[in-house]
Amino acid sequence: MSSTEYITLEEWKTRWEKGLTGWRINFVDTHLEKFLDRLTNGNTGLEIFVPLCGQSLDLKWLVDKGHKVCGVEASELAVCGMFTDAGLSPNKSQTHSGHTLYEACDGRLRVFSGDMLTLTSDTCGSFDCVWDKNSFGAVNATERERYVDLTYSLLKPQGRILMSAYCYDQSERKSMDAQKCYMVKSLQYTQFHLFPFLLIY
Repeated sequence: MSSTEYITLEEWKTRWEKGLTGWRINFVDTHLEKFLDRLTNGNTGLEIFVPLCGQSLDLKWLVDKGHKVCGVEASELAVCGMFTDAGLSPNKSQTHSGHTLYEACDGRLRVFSGDMLTLTSDTCGSFDCVWDKNSFGAVNATERERYVDLTYSLLKPQGRILMSAYCYDQSERKSMDAQKCYMVKSLQYTQFHLFPFLLIY
């Protein structure tokens, strides 16, 4: 997304409804598989947050690895599709924050449908790890500082973030290079441990 483009939540939902989801993959992210042990420091039973999770297969995979996983996604269509792909029939409820909560019967997989930027730890709790698969890049440029602040407000002290992001040749895509630099700057100056930081070309 360029620094000037602004996409509303309703437009994201419309893209899902129309099948305009070229970013989707039908397998578990290979970088998550490769770096999971470094994200979790080899531990199991951790609380992992996945922002803007879409219909990703990553969440169920993380659950199968022994973790408790919580996602947030604007499109209820995507959330329902993810639970269907996982072979799960979730319980559905409304939260005091206005989000719709989909939760597996065993409580190990939760996804909040709604605006991520209005989510708080009072609603979803706090987490040991965050798996950010280019979620930062999907956020409107004017809202990225709020995104960073919110992400860290949900992370426990000494928590870890694994971020997969895209960067481009500056001569070809100046806006994307500026986005990369802003992302690095935003995430470097925090009290939390950021490791590893992935840039996928």
